[in-house]
Amino acid sequence: TTLLVALQVQHTSIREETGERALDVAVSLAELPAVVDAVGTPGAGETLQPIADLVAKSAGVDYVVITDDAGIRITHPVPERRGEVVSTDPSVALGGGTFVGTEVGTVGATLRAKVPVWRDGVVIGTASVGILESNISEQLEDRVWQVVPWVVGAGLFGLAAAAALRASAPLQHLAAFTVE
Repeated sequence: TTLLVALQVQHTSIREETGERALDVAVSLAELPAVVDAVGTPGAGETLQPIADLVAKSAGVDYVVITDDAGIRITHPVPERRGEVVSTDPSVALGGGTFVGTEVGTVGATLRAKVPVWRDGVVIGTASVGILESNISEQLEDRVWQVVPWVVGAGLFGLAAAAALRASAPLQHLAAFTVE
């Protein structure tokens, strides 16, 4: 039971940390002056793709996608996907809101954050940052192996303590079995 509780706590913790990281990266990206200035302009991809690649690499995320106000990808890690409409619903971010959750897109299932890109009080596009669910699972597996020795150790300690208490207790229960 302790192991299951520990695993659930670790799973929840990793997902919260990952979602917050994706959101922080997306918000920072959407607020970059170079991004705000380039979205909606001719040749925006030439300006924004190197920024998206650098942000993805430095933040350790699996993808960074910037769109225009119609949900058309300006940046994408797969060049053939640039210029296409995004594969998941951009309406929350295009409506000025923030989305954090798991969706399946062109790179697979990801925990992602989508935020609006604003210019002069108007949403001009979106910034989306995602981390593959498979990478999140690997993080959980790593943490499981960090927790298991502690759980096993606690279990063994509990058994040893119970055995020691049992051994040191008077053998009163044997008095009922006297031979006549």
